[in-house]
Amino acid sequence: MLMELQYPSYIDLDKAENIVKYSFVVHKSVTSLDLSVCEYSVFKGKRQGHPLRIDKTYPPLIDWSNNFISTEEDCRKSLTEERQLLYAHHLDSSARLESSLRNVQSCQKRNFYSPSMFLSQVDTDYDLYEDNLSDMILETLKTTDQKVDCVRKVTKIMKKLDYLKDNFAIVFLCLEILYEHCTDSNIVKDFLTAFNFKAWIVNIDRPKLLQFLLYHANQARYNVWGNDVPHKLINRCVSNHLFGNSTILLKYYDAPVFSESMYKDVIHHIGKRRPSLSDDVLKHPVKEGWLSKERNFLMLQILDIFFHGPSPSSKLALSRIWKSIPKAFISQNELSRAYNKVLSPTDIEEIYAFYSNTVEEEEIHKFCKNVTEEDTQSCKPRSLKQFCRTTIRKTLNDSKKLPQGIHQLCLPRQLQSFLRLEM
Repeated sequence: MLMELQYPSYIDLDKAENIVKYSFVVHKSVTSLDLSVCEYSVFKGKRQGHPLRIDKTYPPLIDWSNNFISTEEDCRKSLTEERQLLYAHHLDSSARLESSLRNVQSCQKRNFYSPSMFLSQVDTDYDLYEDNLSDMILETLKTTDQKVDCVRKVTKIMKKLDYLKDNFAIVFLCLEILYEHCTDSNIVKDFLTAFNFKAWIVNIDRPKLLQFLLYHANQARYNVWGNDVPHKLINRCVSNHLFGNSTILLKYYDAPVFSESMYKDVIHHIGKRRPSLSDDVLKHPVKEGWLSKERNFLMLQILDIFFHGPSPSSKLALSRIWKSIPKAFISQNELSRAYNKVLSPTDIEEIYAFYSNTVEEEEIHKFCKNVTEEDTQSCKPRSLKQFCRTTIRKTLNDSKKLPQGIHQLCLPRQLQSFLRLEM
């Protein structure tokens, strides 16, 4: 009865140490670096070191010798120990089963292991070099005494290697170092140009670091957005539940803007949490002509935050958004008419209570007299003071003077806080 041999026809070189060991075979160019290396291979039988252990999902753990590898056959002997059967019985392998180890394909095309004593291909893991370099950079940043200087050197590397631009572990560590140790806006600006800032801002909620970056970008007069409209990212951060980021963005930009993509996204998010609220149901008020898309989006944004679970950060973000826009407050009747067929009266009351308390709707009553209960059920316009706030903020934004321009207006402190959306 023949024993089944459980050895792969493909071998991963998943450590830099192994790549060096087998580079004579895998990377032909290495052989020209030191022609004398082959001379020492005659001693390979006498140079027994500690066995190299490689843990793989399949096959199980294999022990490999630490001997020097100088030929393709040595490589096969080392990696597939059961090949000794071939040598013991003076057998040759078929050319169909084995090919030159130098002619390797991309590891992306390799998707299976074949139980065999034959070795057809040696390949490196797809992201081996990237992972090792990333680990080296992280370790250096953690241990160096010259942290800011190290970040400057890492910045140069990131500009040349695209995959590092989205490595948020390295980005986060560099930002923490700059936040703690750097006051030079030009250094911060240089780092801003090295990583994917737009992807970072809509994936990582770090308001402290975002505030730091935008402040120094303003100081260095650097446009971090290029030709993009940053106002769209305010709603994007809310949709991704990065409420701290959206609050910081409203310090530097006057107000969020409506976009079709965000309209579709918020409908998708609500539908995932509440399957009964399908796309058709949520778009129904627009199809019937009761609401515009923008008005419906403002309602859906409230629903999305409410269903996600109100928190201090989400309430603050929603409050700041409504303080930054001139749109009329949403009424309970308006909300009920739009969604009374899919939401219970209790749900509508709870959603409206959350909204009205969050946006401090009672502020409008300070500018109106003789407000009745009936008035609270109807659509309410904003005050003249609110229109003044949004107009001034837009003017400052257009001239790129938010938020520093508020102080330069020499207004009383209370009005400055009002313009900063703090009250």
